[in-house]
Amino acid sequence: MLERLRGNVMNTIGQRLQKPVGAIATAAREGLGIDRELVALTRRSPVVHDFTALVLCFDRIVNDADARSEKAAGLHALRERFLEHADYFKKQVELSEGIKMLSEVMRSGAEAIS
Repeated sequence: MLERLRGNVMNTIGQRLQKPVGAIATAAREGLGIDRELVALTRRSPVVHDFTALVLCFDRIVNDADARSEKAAGLHALRERFLEHADYFKKQVELSEGIKMLSEVMRSGAEAIS
Protein backbone atom coordinates (compact mmCIF):
# COMPACT_ATOMS: atom_id res chain seq x y z
CA MET A 1 0.00 0.00 0.00
CA LEU A 2 2.83 2.43 0.83
CA GLU A 3 4.33 1.85 -2.61
CA ARG A 4 1.02 2.69 -4.31
CA LEU A 5 0.65 5.85 -2.21
CA ARG A 6 4.19 6.93 -3.02
CA GLY A 7 3.59 6.37 -6.75
CA ASN A 8 0.33 8.33 -6.71
CA VAL A 9 1.91 11.22 -4.83
CA MET A 10 4.88 11.40 -7.17
CA ASN A 11 2.63 11.37 -10.24
CA THR A 12 0.66 14.40 -9.03
CA ILE A 13 3.35 16.45 -7.32
CA GLY A 14 3.84 18.72 -10.35
CA GLN A 15 0.19 19.74 -10.54
CA ARG A 16 -0.78 23.25 -9.47
CA LEU A 17 -3.45 24.59 -7.14
CA GLN A 18 -5.87 26.87 -8.92
CA LYS A 19 -6.27 29.06 -5.85
CA PRO A 20 -3.49 28.94 -3.22
CA VAL A 21 -4.44 28.61 0.46
CA GLY A 22 -2.19 30.53 2.83
CA ALA A 23 -3.58 29.20 6.12
CA ILE A 24 -1.99 25.77 5.64
CA ALA A 25 1.37 27.34 4.78
CA THR A 26 1.22 29.48 7.92
CA ALA A 27 0.25 26.52 10.10
CA ALA A 28 3.09 24.42 8.64
CA ARG A 29 5.59 27.17 9.42
CA GLU A 30 4.28 27.90 12.90
CA GLY A 31 2.99 24.48 13.96
CA LEU A 32 5.59 22.22 12.38
CA GLY A 33 8.53 24.61 12.14
CA ILE A 34 9.11 24.03 8.44
CA ASP A 35 11.32 26.40 6.46
CA ARG A 36 9.53 29.25 4.65
CA GLU A 37 10.86 28.26 1.21
CA LEU A 38 9.66 24.66 1.52
CA VAL A 39 6.34 25.77 2.94
CA ALA A 40 5.78 27.83 -0.21
CA LEU A 41 5.19 24.49 -1.99
CA THR A 42 1.93 24.10 -0.04
CA ARG A 43 0.67 27.11 -1.97
CA ARG A 44 1.39 25.54 -5.35
CA SER A 45 1.09 21.75 -5.17
CA PRO A 46 -2.27 20.17 -4.29
CA VAL A 47 -0.76 16.94 -2.97
CA VAL A 48 1.72 18.79 -0.74
CA HIS A 49 -1.03 21.13 0.48
CA ASP A 50 -3.49 18.33 1.22
CA PHE A 51 -0.97 16.06 2.93
CA THR A 52 0.24 18.94 5.10
CA ALA A 53 -3.35 19.82 6.00
CA LEU A 54 -4.06 16.18 6.90
CA VAL A 55 -1.09 15.97 9.27
CA LEU A 56 -1.98 19.29 10.90
CA CYS A 57 -5.64 18.28 11.33
CA PHE A 58 -4.69 14.91 12.80
CA ASP A 59 -2.44 16.64 15.32
CA ARG A 60 -5.22 18.99 16.39
CA ILE A 61 -8.14 16.56 16.40
CA VAL A 62 -6.87 13.16 17.58
CA ASN A 63 -6.18 12.87 21.31
CA ASP A 64 -5.87 9.09 21.71
CA ALA A 65 -2.24 8.32 22.64
CA ASP A 66 -2.24 4.91 20.94
CA ALA A 67 -3.60 6.32 17.67
CA ARG A 68 -1.09 9.16 17.75
CA SER A 69 1.80 6.79 18.41
CA GLU A 70 0.69 4.46 15.62
CA LYS A 71 0.40 7.28 13.10
CA ALA A 72 3.75 8.78 14.13
CA ALA A 73 5.37 5.40 13.41
CA GLY A 74 3.53 5.27 10.09
CA LEU A 75 4.81 8.72 9.13
CA HIS A 76 8.38 7.67 9.96
CA ALA A 77 8.02 4.54 7.79
CA LEU A 78 6.48 6.49 4.91
CA ARG A 79 9.27 9.08 5.11
CA GLU A 80 11.90 6.36 4.84
CA ARG A 81 10.21 5.01 1.71
CA PHE A 82 10.00 8.47 0.15
CA LEU A 83 13.66 9.17 0.78
CA GLU A 84 14.86 5.73 -0.28
CA HIS A 85 15.44 6.76 -3.89
CA ALA A 86 15.07 10.54 -3.70
CA ASP A 87 18.39 10.86 -5.53
CA TYR A 88 16.68 9.55 -8.67
CA PHE A 89 14.88 12.88 -8.96
CA LYS A 90 17.77 15.32 -8.40
CA LYS A 91 17.43 16.77 -11.90
CA GLN A 92 13.67 17.29 -11.56
CA VAL A 93 13.70 20.30 -9.27
CA GLU A 94 9.98 20.58 -8.62
CA LEU A 95 9.61 16.88 -7.84
CA SER A 96 12.74 16.92 -5.70
CA GLU A 97 11.50 19.94 -3.73
CA GLY A 98 8.07 18.34 -3.30
CA ILE A 99 9.66 15.18 -1.90
CA LYS A 100 11.77 17.32 0.41
CA MET A 101 8.70 19.21 1.70
CA LEU A 102 6.66 16.04 2.18
CA SER A 103 9.60 14.50 4.00
CA GLU A 104 9.76 17.47 6.35
CA VAL A 105 6.00 17.32 6.98
CA MET A 106 6.34 13.61 7.79
CA ARG A 107 9.30 14.20 10.11
CA SER A 108 7.86 17.23 11.89
CA GLY A 109 4.37 15.77 11.97
CA ALA A 110 5.60 12.52 13.51
CA GLU A 111 7.44 14.49 16.20
CA ALA A 112 4.37 16.63 16.88
CA ILE A 113 1.93 13.73 17.21
CA SER A 114 4.15 11.27 19.09
